[in-house]
Amino acid sequence: MGSIFTIRLPISSGDSAPDVTETTVHQVRSGRILVIDDEPEVRCVLRDMLTPCGHTVIEADSGETGLALLEREAVDVILTDISMPGMSGWDVAAACQRQFPQTPLGFVTGWGDRLDEQETTRAGVRFIVSKPFAPADVQGHVADALASSD
Repeated sequence: MGSIFTIRLPISSGDSAPDVTETTVHQVRSGRILVIDDEPEVRCVLRDMLTPCGHTVIEADSGETGLALLEREAVDVILTDISMPGMSGWDVAAACQRQFPQTPLGFVTGWGDRLDEQETTRAGVRFIVSKPFAPADVQGHVADALASSD
């Protein structure tokens, strides 16, 4: 024998409006964005956030691969994870500061609230996107980086 349940829910009065989330659309030129992260899911999420804005996203699964791509292709903005096997995001930032100092670089990290602002500035990091990130946050930082490099 089974059980029978009766669930009674109150009827909505219709007075309450649904929650609305405000979204800012950043109108900027499109750019070539290099995303360096050892996690394919993170690269995919960033690509899905940036391509609707007209950006071309180039992906690298390591710092070494990212730097090799930079030798062959010009990009407008670099987004790199900090904590990766082999070459860390700090290593990527140091190499980019030497080789590509005009290209804005940002960290994408779960450690954003623990980073020293002076240290990141000295490393050439122009912005930090903290995980978990919202599309508007990522798009806004990229838009600002593109605007500052014009």
